[in-house]
Amino acid sequence: MPDVSRKKAHQVAKGNRLPRKAKVSGALNALTQKIAAQIAKLQSKSGSKELAFRVFINGKKVTFGDEEAMPTGKAVPAPAKSLPKAFDPFETGRKAVALMQQAEGGAWIGTELEARFGLTPANLHKRRAEHRIVWWKDARNRFHYPKWQFNAAGALLPGVQELLQAFRSQDEWRVMRYFLGPRDQLANRTPLDLLRAGEVEKVLVHAKLHAEENTW
Repeated sequence: MPDVSRKKAHQVAKGNRLPRKAKVSGALNALTQKIAAQIAKLQSKSGSKELAFRVFINGKKVTFGDEEAMPTGKAVPAPAKSLPKAFDPFETGRKAVALMQQAEGGAWIGTELEARFGLTPANLHKRRAEHRIVWWKDARNRFHYPKWQFNAAGALLPGVQELLQAFRSQDEWRVMRYFLGPRDQLANRTPLDLLRAGEVEKVLVHAKLHAEENTW
């Protein structure tokens, strides 16, 4: 009798059990309802109806959201991020040279200096060779003479020639950079500003010190 009761109880319990597939389907249905609720909440927050995705349950396609908003199977590329431009030393150098060429009113060419102040080509050639004038040369080998080194009468500002003699350099851009660039030891002022202010000795001391160390 006890064996019969145990068998009957087992049959009753077995009859109350849900098939495995039914349990899985029930769990998935509950999951899909939660997902749908979350999608609706996101759509209401964003104000967009284009939020959608698709899953397959028991081999059947289930789409949440707008079917037309679904991707076609191809990966949707992420928006391109603007990467910082790589540092180009040549481009940076070209820009620096262009700024120096145009600084303080630009430069005169030899014919203009001859017309204005009577400086002949031979005179200018000698000054360049003896480091007694600031100049730069363009791609056509034409010489230019920055306007900022001259006073109204065409003479060099006091201190310009002395600085050139201290450096004795044929690197025209390095020379230009020294005159036009702010210097920490000169209270962040440029040597040209100090020459214009009459502080020639201060600039000469600075220039000679750095000329000896080749750190100008």
